[in-house]
Amino acid sequence: MYIVSGCPRSGTSLTMDLFRAALGAGRMIADQFPQEKRMGTEQQEGETDGMFSARQYLQAKHDPDGKRAQRIEKTKDMNPNGFFEMEWSVRGISYSVNQSKLLKACKANPVPFCKVVSQGLFRSDPQYVSKVVYLIREPRAVAKSQENLSGRFPADDEPEFNGQRVKVNSVGMFCRVNEQAARWFIANPEVPVLIVNYDQLISNPADKCAEIGRFIGEGNWEAAAARVDPDLKRSAPEENPEINYGLADRIYRFINAGNWPAVLDTCNQERSQPVETESMSVLCTRLGRRVMPEECAMCKNHEQTRANFIKTAAGRKIDWAGEPCLRDVVDGAATIEGSIADNHWLKVIQ
Repeated sequence: MYIVSGCPRSGTSLTMDLFRAALGAGRMIADQFPQEKRMGTEQQEGETDGMFSARQYLQAKHDPDGKRAQRIEKTKDMNPNGFFEMEWSVRGISYSVNQSKLLKACKANPVPFCKVVSQGLFRSDPQYVSKVVYLIREPRAVAKSQENLSGRFPADDEPEFNGQRVKVNSVGMFCRVNEQAARWFIANPEVPVLIVNYDQLISNPADKCAEIGRFIGEGNWEAAAARVDPDLKRSAPEENPEINYGLADRIYRFINAGNWPAVLDTCNQERSQPVETESMSVLCTRLGRRVMPEECAMCKNHEQTRANFIKTAAGRKIDWAGEPCLRDVVDGAATIEGSIADNHWLKVIQ
């Protein structure tokens, strides 16, 4: 199996489209728009009319305004040619009885191809991987692309506050999943890997596609190069003064050089430094999930965000009024008892 990999928003979808052009769609193991398949708007194989009708009823009841479908349509603007994903893309490739036919295809000729992003590659069994094309993209652009794709906190029902989108812009994911990839490559040195810089692929598709073609050893990569549309590069690097890019920049530099041990050494050195609590995720017992500092800041400063969080907590039947803000406790700004007594969520409903 040829694997197209990289951290999310690094250009893996574009590269899958190039593989499709070079090797043919028949060798691709993926759904072009998996979001639509997950929506289940069409009757599935083995699903009775009654089962389909019941599922459609429950979906309409849960989302009467069709907001989920609207969000899916918006995401397609980011990758109009397709996302090319399936369950291996994040979960990774490992033995499963249910996937036995697909796993056999991994070792077939002609060799098929699939997208498995960094965190999925970390969980993948190397026996199913022939070669890896690994995309690396400037971390500021990755963060901006994440922001453009989501545009809101996962728990929020409304993507706007005072007419402006609520945004999450962070390089934490970039660092975490590229470290996972580094561990996999170091553990499996027998698997050939080609590192492709996304910006160079966009600016010079002919040379970079030719390089991929030499690495793969087959395919019409001139046809692939013709598929590259520079206009799709919509998430240019954007400096955020509130973000420390030091670790991400070092990881980016070392991956471009193919120096996976240096990526691990850098991450290990970073962890050996004193913990900066302001950059940690914490478990929000009021919300029922872990939250990043950006979300906590929005919770503290924007009443609409708090209102959305309260709605989520109520839906989860959490007694949030009796829970502390663990961010304040971790930062030393309040005790457990003091945070419960001065619960800033109560200010929304008073």
